[in-house]
Amino acid sequence: MNSNIGYTKHLYILPFDHRNTFAKSMYHVQELSLEQQAEVTNFKLLIYKAFKWALSNGVSKEDAAILVDDELGMPVLEEAKKDNIIVLYTLEKSGTNALEMVHDDWRERVLSYKPAFCKMLVRYNPDDPISEREAKLLVLKSVSEFVHTNNFKFLLEPLIPATQSQLQLVNGDQDKYDSLVRPDLTVKMIAEMQEKGIEIDVWKLEGMEQKQDYEKVIIQAKSMGRDNVGVVVLGRGAGVEKVNEWLRIGASVQGVIGFAVGRTVFWESLEKVRAKTISEEQAVEEIGKNFLSFYNIFTRK
Repeated sequence: MNSNIGYTKHLYILPFDHRNTFAKSMYHVQELSLEQQAEVTNFKLLIYKAFKWALSNGVSKEDAAILVDDELGMPVLEEAKKDNIIVLYTLEKSGTNALEMVHDDWRERVLSYKPAFCKMLVRYNPDDPISEREAKLLVLKSVSEFVHTNNFKFLLEPLIPATQSQLQLVNGDQDKYDSLVRPDLTVKMIAEMQEKGIEIDVWKLEGMEQKQDYEKVIIQAKSMGRDNVGVVVLGRGAGVEKVNEWLRIGASVQGVIGFAVGRTVFWESLEKVRAKTISEEQAVEEIGKNFLSFYNIFTRK
């Protein structure tokens, strides 16, 4: 096992690489107009300013990071480089079930940007059709090999949407699926990827209800000499109380090294800016305080 696999610090991520989510959930369109794209780019700059506000007010710069795209977040990428901020750069096309790269020349872009991490989001259920899974595994393998050959880190966000038969096991109850079925599927999914030679430095995983569920996942993530591999807990756009619960439980488990909470931090504030009920300056402070609050929850400050 490559001893360089993994990440040995904490990682507190403000993710705002959302693209399709802005189109569908904020503007209620399939594709953003040029005017809407410009507005979202400005929103991303506001979120970045809020991130820096949080750094100025207690969040550790050494352990904090942003996750951003270059389709609507290019100005942020440029600013973050100047500010010497840890950047996670997203590679996948947004809003598709199939796993596709947003740029054909993604390798050249990574080498040009030199982010700390490359990130991908994949929808992957171990009970999906084998042809569908194998196609995604091939893409992930190529990214894993490129990233580690070139001394970058790889963060993977695997979402595990329930199959119809899995939902039937819990009478269609999504919450029961999340608490009773998804944790074991997560372990199985990580094992399948490891068996295919896909090496992940940090897994960005949906929150879990029980400490023992995190522990099972960590055991698999660190198996076979992957001692430095870590997990961060994602927010999934859930309410503050639910995210706080996931973070409190996760923070008590060795190997859970941080979190990646995005929409819960910034979405409501951006909607208020659009509605002109708060100023951009107020939004920056509001978003910054939200991020700082989750940081304090996780670090018990």
